[in-house]
Amino acid sequence: MASRVRCVGSGTNLHMRKRSPGKKARRQARLNSRTPSQARPRNADPGSGSFSPNFPAPSVIPLITDWKDPSNVREALLDDLPADEFPADTQQLVADGEALDARLHARGWEFDGTACGEGQSLAWRFPPSEHDPDHDLAEPRTWFFISLPEMGRYTLAELPIEVYLAGHGVEVGAWRAANIETLFEQIEAIESYRAGADTNGFPLPYVPGSCYHDEDSEYDGLPRPAALIH
Repeated sequence: MASRVRCVGSGTNLHMRKRSPGKKARRQARLNSRTPSQARPRNADPGSGSFSPNFPAPSVIPLITDWKDPSNVREALLDDLPADEFPADTQQLVADGEALDARLHARGWEFDGTACGEGQSLAWRFPPSEHDPDHDLAEPRTWFFISLPEMGRYTLAELPIEVYLAGHGVEVGAWRAANIETLFEQIEAIESYRAGADTNGFPLPYVPGSCYHDEDSEYDGLPRPAALIH
């Protein structure tokens, strides 16, 4: 099942984690730039299990921890670093992300960490749509993610959104909302969809992925979106 591309904060059903080299490098650079007062002291004498004044800490101490899935928008975008360490446009992005999260939370959505791909992203899931899928590669719930560009100035409101409906396969394709405004225009249709329902007439355009329901493929047996039916 290595072809699975989904990686989320608390997802299940063969979801796997994948971090792009670019994101890892940016996070490490921010950690390496911390001052001693921002870093956790690591002046313990190796093997002693206790701190020792004879084993001084380096002047700049990178904080290296095992990756943990972000639990909220701010943590996902800033890696737990203070917002004032980032430029104004990044701080605005965090504020916009938190406002979107609050708006979605009021409707029953939950922040779902990040999705796989190059660069950063933000994902949300809709728990009321959860079901026990019949196919290993079928999504157990409806979810969507916003992919954030690596470079350049942008606002969260202008970015496209990939929507995946419960019961369908991620790599087969996605329904696309042009931006957040479009998403909320069709949010009731997205929320009301349940696995197995007909997607004919679904109000968002469907964009096929790289994998199809070819005979003898691992995707054979997944529901076929109306956009792929010939």
